[in-house]
Amino acid sequence: MDPLADKFLVNSSLIILAVQQPSNLPVIIVVLMIGRDIAVDGLRLVASNQGEVIAANIFGKLKTVFQMVFIPIIMLRGFPFSLFMGENTYIMCIILMSITCAMSLISGIIYIIRGSKVLKGGN
Repeated sequence: MDPLADKFLVNSSLIILAVQQPSNLPVIIVVLMIGRDIAVDGLRLVASNQGEVIAANIFGKLKTVFQMVFIPIIMLRGFPFSLFMGENTYIMCIILMSITCAMSLISGIIYIIRGSKVLKGGN
């Protein structure tokens, strides 16, 4: 249940930040990251029902780390970057959002490639 609770916390935070203004969190990033989670979880569930395990990859772990850094920074309106960047924290937030989304998509692609091999019977 712990992984589900983590996903619920992260994804609900992303949704809240996307609809809250002025969070500057583009909706497309939220859609991509939640869509990736749904696809990967579905794939892992199907593989699990067949007795197979699709192991986590480094990009998935990096995605989680970046999410755990990025979400609080957005919630805190750019803090701690606002201490030395002033009102220009938007750029730093965009960079963090982009890296987080990229890690999410890369790990999702890796899971799908591994999952398709597992579901087809290969290694």
